[in-house]
Amino acid sequence: MEVTAERIQQLRETWSRQRGAPPTQRELDTLIEDFIREEVLYREAIASGLDQGDTIVRRRLAQKVEFLAQSVASTVEPSDAELQAFFDENAERYRIPDQVSFSHVYFSGSNRGAGAEAAARGALAQLTSGEVPTADAAQLGDRFMLQYEYPPQSRDQIRDLFGPRFAGRLFELPVGEWSGPVISSYGMHVVRIRQQVPSRLPVLGEVRTQLARDLSGERLRSAADAYYEGLRRRFEIVVDADALAGGAAGN
Repeated sequence: MEVTAERIQQLRETWSRQRGAPPTQRELDTLIEDFIREEVLYREAIASGLDQGDTIVRRRLAQKVEFLAQSVASTVEPSDAELQAFFDENAERYRIPDQVSFSHVYFSGSNRGAGAEAAARGALAQLTSGEVPTADAAQLGDRFMLQYEYPPQSRDQIRDLFGPRFAGRLFELPVGEWSGPVISSYGMHVVRIRQQVPSRLPVLGEVRTQLARDLSGERLRSAADAYYEGLRRRFEIVVDADALAGGAAGN
């Protein structure tokens, strides 16, 4: 077993990155001894066949080979032309969904009980008649833990905040009018839709970061698949047809 100059330099660099300073001679001696101990035990494990029949070890080794196959592809940054071509082929994946911006007044079901709906309807009447101006709308309801006004939000974003029933109803309401009551996971709401933003395809600049990440990911998968196919062709693979048929019959 030889501890090469390259290995010692690697130990030094790893220590320096983790500790922010190079190792002392004593620390370096300890690093080298730890490496030797690990290498001795590793070689004994391989010689004893401990890597055989261990699913975790098998998967880890297979992953390392795939990582090696992907390493070249991961260093190549996509060009603008490649990003544009990828975007053109997959534009629908990046479509921005319908959105609405809205204001709301909240009426707590836990505090008001059955009276929450009546309170919401009363507030709606005051707002639609102009008795209470929109600027003072929040004063008609209860304190709410989140916001009273929301910029454009997608159906999924609203669902995550207020629940699916509320999200579905909002996209049915007219723009510029107070409507309700609308039920959420919190209670009752009177809602005013300020703006409806229709679904659209973004321009490349809006999704460049996501495009680069997705294209790089596809390249990594393609590199791993191509490497695997090259390796697979080296083997003659035989699957026990009788065992396979027996398993199918048993199911």
